[in-house]
Amino acid sequence: MRDADGVWATEERERLRRWVTQVALETMDGWYRTGQFEKCVSLAERLLPLDPLDEALHEFLIQATLETRGGAAAYQSYLNSAETFRREVDEVPLRLKALGEDLRKRPFN
Repeated sequence: MRDADGVWATEERERLRRWVTQVALETMDGWYRTGQFEKCVSLAERLLPLDPLDEALHEFLIQATLETRGGAAAYQSYLNSAETFRREVDEVPLRLKALGEDLRKRPFN
């Protein structure tokens, strides 16, 4: 019976994690559109440990960091994100790579 409880609990935790992430992404989208970039940074930083391979969370963190802390900080966020993906899945997602390339080309302020 312990195995059944373990499977159920694992599946339920995963379902709840996905739900929390989706609600957070919708919330950050609203904040981003209204210029509340620091809130986006804060929420993304808190959620990434729960879902370290969620590309959208990484993108929000990088974009909002660009708006609040500038290009150098955003590029560092990109490097941290890229390292996470390389370590975990041995590949950086294409959209994240493109974002990093765009940041690399910008003058840092």
